[in-house]
Amino acid sequence: MPVPGTRRTTALVFAANFIPLPLLDTLVQNYIRRVFVRSVAAGHALQLSEDEVIALADESLAPGKRLVFYFLKKLLGKILWPFALWGAVQQVRATMGLGDRVLDRRATAEGADPAPHIG
Repeated sequence: MPVPGTRRTTALVFAANFIPLPLLDTLVQNYIRRVFVRSVAAGHALQLSEDEVIALADESLAPGKRLVFYFLKKLLGKILWPFALWGAVQQVRATMGLGDRVLDRRATAEGADPAPHIG
């Protein structure tokens, strides 16, 4: 069972994928995921530093791979919309396990083995 708020978060991340401005989509997605990570951590009395929140939530904005493929992705997304949909689904898949990763951080901090995840 997903952590409460996962569905709403993944829906927002999915929608943000269709923002047409370069890198703004990633900035918005990172913000949404950070809010979610903070919410899950606060709900389970887990103190995370800002660096830990960023490490768990953010997709890299490194220019290398993103800039090389960005325009190709956008062009194919406009011409062949399934490519745009595929990119959005990839973002959702990356976000689905985020709550579990936060809770694994709590288990590790308490000295317990993190719960195994199926899928």
